[in-house]
Amino acid sequence: MGCIVGFVIGFVPPTGVKHWPTPIYVAAMVAGIVISSLPPFIIEKIKKPSRKLAHPDDVLVDVGPTDAAQARRPAAEGGRP
Repeated sequence: MGCIVGFVIGFVPPTGVKHWPTPIYVAAMVAGIVISSLPPFIIEKIKKPSRKLAHPDDVLVDVGPTDAAQARRPAAEGGRP
């Protein structure tokens, strides 16, 4: 909640910036936020295919065990007999 309040208050021009009209100040703030937010999206778009994940992390996604993992487990734990 504090971040949202700070974000909104950031669009209120300070008293020392009287030579900028409020719409120009707000536009400059929005442009700064957009420009500083773009690099991660650009990097993700242009990165090499070899650096992309082939599949999501197994810890975060409920993925069934592979045949190799199943073969290593004893039969009592659900592996191959």
